[in-house]
Amino acid sequence: PLPILVQIIQQLLEAMSAIHAAGLIHRDIKPENILVRHIGSSFEVFLADLGIVKSIQPLGELIQTLTQEGALVGTPSYMAPEQIIPMRAKGKTLKDDHVWQLTPALDFWAFGVMLYELITGILPFYMSRQVHDSASGQVRTLPDINGILALISDATHRPVSLRKLVLHLPRPLVEFVVMCLIRAPWLRPCDGLKLAACIDRLVREMKAN
Repeated sequence: PLPILVQIIQQLLEAMSAIHAAGLIHRDIKPENILVRHIGSSFEVFLADLGIVKSIQPLGELIQTLTQEGALVGTPSYMAPEQIIPMRAKGKTLKDDHVWQLTPALDFWAFGVMLYELITGILPFYMSRQVHDSASGQVRTLPDINGILALISDATHRPVSLRKLVLHLPRPLVEFVVMCLIRAPWLRPCDGLKLAACIDRLVREMKAN
């Protein structure tokens, strides 16, 4: 229900703001890391798994999206373009590399992906591949990690519009997700103020109706 979704968004915005105010970035916001505790007729939402949090980088420092041995940091389907594009450049000089910095904007991208999935039931950026399991003789469908990363880093790829998948969505909610999924990190919200304003408008519309 929409009222419950609004409460979840509001509480997650508060949790993200607290992490960012401490000078940190979560880097792995996804449904599996959202915990809900029921308290009578209400509930509390917690943002879990701070295992790969990172300090916000100084301006001009190029993102390093690989760990010590080149492993991905984060969950591919929820990773922001700025986490992937420098990695895919494989050491080459990036045009305007000063904008590919690690900021809270990447957490809001993941938040947008998660909300898109919650609203529609599908991920906005996803590809799969079939693998033959020699042990069982069965064909398994697995995420295509390289394909997913390519979709996210491809500026020409656009996910299906929310309003095409779910009719009669309130405009402020659509605007919220669209703002989170702006590809350019320097144009995407890097704090919760603009996003909170969308939710405030949504709450007012709900009360008016």
